[in-house]
Amino acid sequence: MKRQIFENCKDRLEKQISGLQTELQQYKSAVSEETKSSVGDKYETGRAMLHLEQERLFKQLTEAERLYNLLASLEPTQKYTKVLPGSLVETNQGHFYFAVGLGQVKVDDLSVYCVSLKSPVGQALVNRKVGEEISFQQRMWKILNIV
Repeated sequence: MKRQIFENCKDRLEKQISGLQTELQQYKSAVSEETKSSVGDKYETGRAMLHLEQERLFKQLTEAERLYNLLASLEPTQKYTKVLPGSLVETNQGHFYFAVGLGQVKVDDLSVYCVSLKSPVGQALVNRKVGEEISFQQRMWKILNIV
């Protein structure tokens, strides 16, 4: 099941990267096709808006590529005895895949939260082992299994 979660995350990031690349290319084309009109201020404002949007998309693309590379560095078949990057953790509060923060994914009717170890729940559970209990968000969390 961990491999399926890994592949799901990988697919989501690949689609996100592809979509951002396409959108960025469209903005690049729009900027290069922009012709100076008789109203100079309108032209400059439109061009500036296109550049701002390009910058925003480029930042999103850079972040998506960083997450993809981080995910690709993990080995989905590796077994863990404590909560580390790449571990699938079952707690009494739900299932968590500690890799990249992509939110909830469903695999075989099981909801798994894909989160980073830098997230609050990741920081609370990092290096913990099966059977350990912690208090987090005013609830008791118990680690039931780590894969």
